[in-house]
Amino acid sequence: MCAAMTGSLPPAPPTSSMQIPSSAFDLVLSDTPPFLRDLGTALLLPEVAALFDWQLNQAFHDLREVLLYREYYHHKECAPPAAELDYYNVKSYSLRYLVLTIPFQNQTPMSDKQEACRIALLIFWNANYMIPQPESALFRRLTTQLKAALETSDLQHLWGPHFELLVWVLFLGAHVSAGQRERPWFVMNLARGAKLLNLDNWADVRTILLRHFYIDRIYQKSFEEAWQEARMLAEM
Repeated sequence: MCAAMTGSLPPAPPTSSMQIPSSAFDLVLSDTPPFLRDLGTALLLPEVAALFDWQLNQAFHDLREVLLYREYYHHKECAPPAAELDYYNVKSYSLRYLVLTIPFQNQTPMSDKQEACRIALLIFWNANYMIPQPESALFRRLTTQLKAALETSDLQHLWGPHFELLVWVLFLGAHVSAGQRERPWFVMNLARGAKLLNLDNWADVRTILLRHFYIDRIYQKSFEEAWQEARMLAEM
């Protein structure tokens, strides 16, 4: 959180040779609730993965695995085995380390969309595990970083043909900027995206979000509110 807030290099992740049997995650996949099975899959498609460098791709891959594991035990309402929990805690730290160190690699981004998606991942992670406070230093920085990254991307053409990817990023921006001066900007661009994709109901929007990184119990109320604002603008 401190590294995300200050833009500094985070401490290196703990070294670990810990491994768990693949059957442990196979069990999770086999019993994952239907509404979570597509979590993150849109970001792993070859045409989308080509927009990011290997670090961000690895982070999205690991994020899907960590979230499915945690959500599995959340729905089971029981504690995971200690060794497995340690393994996934290290994996979650490592993926955040990858994301936070990308700006220090001095490499040209793979696309103009990479930085916005990198910030979106950080917003998702922090908003997923703490109560969002849009006026806090952490979320203010992430909000302004995301807006700046989007403004330097091909926003005029709404990231075509990656329109749905942009919609997911904009929802996270609207979520984390609630009550702040940047909120109308995110909602306005959401309205543009909704009109382009002919989205006219929440069910269609939710279908898109579920293929990215989105969990009903955490984001639904906030995202639906942003959607209603965007829908009104689109109709106007």
